[in-house]
Amino acid sequence: TAFAAGVKTNNGMISTSPEGKELKTILETAEEEGKASGLVATSTITHATPAVFASHVATRADEAGIAPQLIDKDVDVILGGGKKYFPESLLKQAKEKGYQYISSKNDLGKAEEFDKLIGLFAEDALAPELDRDTTNQPSLREMTETALEVLNKDKDGFFLMVEGSQIDWAGHDHDAAWAMKDSEAFEQALEAALEFAKKDKNTLIVVAGDHDTGGMAV
Repeated sequence: TAFAAGVKTNNGMISTSPEGKELKTILETAEEEGKASGLVATSTITHATPAVFASHVATRADEAGIAPQLIDKDVDVILGGGKKYFPESLLKQAKEKGYQYISSKNDLGKAEEFDKLIGLFAEDALAPELDRDTTNQPSLREMTETALEVLNKDKDGFFLMVEGSQIDWAGHDHDAAWAMKDSEAFEQALEAALEFAKKDKNTLIVVAGDHDTGGMAV
C-alpha cells in the first residue's frame, strides 16, 4: 500500500487507510490521466502486491473480493495466476467489457491483437521458474513483453507493475535454488522492459524490492 498509494497503513490492508478510507493509487491516477494500465505477477494476480494497485479491501486474504475490482477498475492487462478467484460469471463480465481471456502460454502470441487482456495461467500461483518447462505457463519475461505490446497501443502512455512474486516465497522457505532461478527470471523480465524503454525513449523504469526474506547474501 505504501508503494502503490504513498501512505502507510495497517499490516495486511489493501490500499485502505487504518480508518477504512480508500487510498488512491498510482495506477488509478494514471487511468484518470487517460493512460492504460497493467499488472503482471507470478503469484495469483489478486495477491497483495498486484492487488494494492487496483483494489481496496480490509485484508489481503480477501482475494475473491479483490478479483472483481481489477475488472471494475478497467486494468487493461491482467496477467498471472489465480483463476480460482475469477468464476465464469466474472470472466463473462470481463468479456462484455472488452477483455480477451487467455489461459496458456500458446495464447500469448495472439495477444497483440487486443486492447484489453486477462491471462490466468494457473488456478493458484504459477509454477516456480525452476519448473516452467514442465508447464504451459509463460515466463515472467514473456508476460512482460506481451503486456508492453498491448499497453503501448495507448498513445497517452501507460503504467505497468511487474512482480517477480516468488523470490519472496523462496526466501521464506530458505530455498536458494528457487530464489536464484526466480531472481534470474525477474532479471530477464527487466531486460525486456529495458529493451522497450531504449526504443521508446520516454519510459521510466523503477526497480525495487519490497523487503528481504531469508537473508540471501552474496
